[in-house]
Amino acid sequence: MAKKRLTRKEMKEDRLRGFAYKAVKYTTAHPGRIRAIIGGIVAFTVIVLAVWYYISSVQEKAMVKLSEAENIYKEAKKDEEYNKAKEAFQSVLKQYPWSKAARIALFYKGSCQYQLKEYKEAGVTFKVFVDKYSRYPIVPFVLLNLAGIYEAQNDYVGAVKVYENILSRYPQHSVASMAQLGKGNCLEQSGKLDPAREAYQMVMSLYPTSEWAEEAKTQLEGIKFRGK
Repeated sequence: MAKKRLTRKEMKEDRLRGFAYKAVKYTTAHPGRIRAIIGGIVAFTVIVLAVWYYISSVQEKAMVKLSEAENIYKEAKKDEEYNKAKEAFQSVLKQYPWSKAARIALFYKGSCQYQLKEYKEAGVTFKVFVDKYSRYPIVPFVLLNLAGIYEAQNDYVGAVKVYENILSRYPQHSVASMAQLGKGNCLEQSGKLDPAREAYQMVMSLYPTSEWAEEAKTQLEGIKFRGK
């Protein structure tokens, strides 16, 4: 009589039974190894949980310290207070350099330096931020601040380059209209009236509903009859 052919399901069940039998046989023959494997798994799990708890604890402490620094910054009005805020943000960066709070602290540190007219230092801080956190959502605003630093030092060429960088990378961002207006201002300050007119016109044509369109119109009228 021909042997009944096993179905695919039956073959799978047969393999599983064979595997279970071999596993039980191996466990019975090597109890020490099994205990060592189980012990290793348990130890690894404990280590992972301990690391996770430590990281979570550090992140929480960093955010608390950041919040304290932010409160100082928000209340600051004098140089002494901005210095105090800057030191507080620097403390976050020093104690928790790899935390999520560090990137925010770095931005605020640059803002404090700007308020203190430490333009060179603020420029360095903002450049580090852009290089280190290039995909962070506030990068366009950081670049806008960097352009403002160049303007404050009357470096209009440097400011225009940053504004053009913003317009190239973030043409649809909310800061784009401000960057286009800033570019026009810098060109006008540099005596480049034709390019300045073009920049102002771009604000009005590309961002007609923005709050800066009216200011661009005013600026354009102001240089309308100046030297060609």
